[in-house]
Amino acid sequence: AANLDPEALRKEEAQRAAAAIEKRSADVRAYYDSFFSQQVREGLQALASERPADPQGALAKVFQGKKSLGEIGKDPKTSDSALKSAAPRHYLNSAIAPSLVPALEQCFREQPRRPISELGDILGGK
Repeated sequence: AANLDPEALRKEEAQRAAAAIEKRSADVRAYYDSFFSQQVREGLQALASERPADPQGALAKVFQGKKSLGEIGKDPKTSDSALKSAAPRHYLNSAIAPSLVPALEQCFREQPRRPISELGDILGGK
C-alpha cells in the first residue's frame, strides 16, 4: 500500500470541495440570470426609491402581475425613520432581503415553470 501524505489528501479534498462549490454557484447564477435578473433588479430599484410600508407585499404583487412597478409609488410609505433615511442598499438589506433570499432559494430548488409568478406567490404568502 502506498504511504499517502495526510496533508496532500487534505489539499486534494479541499480542491474537490471548492470545485463542487464553484459548479453549484455557477448553476445558481445561471438560473438566477435566466429567470430573475431583470425583473428583480427593476423591482428592487422601485422599492429603494419609493420605500413602501409593505415592501414584500408590493414586490409580491408586481411579480404576480397584480401591480405595475409605477403603482408601488401609490402605496403608503414606510413610517420607520431609519428605513426612510437609509442608503438604498441598507434599506433593501433590511426591508426585503430577509424574505427575498429564501424565496429565490426555494425557486431554485423547485424550478417552477413560471418562476417570476411563483416568486410573487412565495413572497405573497401563498
